[in-house]
Amino acid sequence: MKVKMTSVLNAEYGVAVARGCARASVVLCLMSSATAALWGCGADEDASLPVCAAALCTADDEGEGAQVTVVYAPESDQPVYLSFAAPSSAVDAAGVAAGAWDLSFARTTIRLNGGSSGEGGVTAAWRDGVTLAEDEAAPSEGWVDDGADEKSLAFALDDGWYKYDLLKHEVEPRRRVYYVRATDGQTYALEMISYYSHAGEPRYPTLRWRVTE
Repeated sequence: MKVKMTSVLNAEYGVAVARGCARASVVLCLMSSATAALWGCGADEDASLPVCAAALCTADDEGEGAQVTVVYAPESDQPVYLSFAAPSSAVDAAGVAAGAWDLSFARTTIRLNGGSSGEGGVTAAWRDGVTLAEDEAAPSEGWVDDGADEKSLAFALDDGWYKYDLLKHEVEPRRRVYYVRATDGQTYALEMISYYSHAGEPRYPTLRWRVTE
């Protein structure tokens, strides 16, 4: 999430005052709102999402010809790794050390196994304003790997993979399809569909994906 704390606090100050917070408690309001902006509050239950009791689970998306992967990624310094070639569970430490992963997830941060984040040569491109169901062939240009800092990660470019609703305090995926050239030589199309579990708990980045051309 590309949020500048100055702009968040300024925006939240206006919300706090508009809500009639006493001057002495405005700081507490700001701290609470800023924390919500960083980590995300809960959302409504969504029975369409798979139930996942592990760090990473993948299920068939019936009727869509795709897979849905749910990742439980609660810690910013303990990423969970996905291999599209073996998506049934998270990549273990040995697999990570061997470079056998494509994407990693840590809260809202998504990294590629390419560029500054890994040596797997993974790159990504994207197309805005479409869903996976509307997906066409992968673009021929615009492919990037991860840059040197979090603002230049592939999934953080062009305002990032999500937006943050300050009124609902919810992370909302953008209407965008990403294309990932993975370590197995395949190209995958994916859309981020949620940051919440089926029960509405945050820090469950969830993607729908399939092989594309």
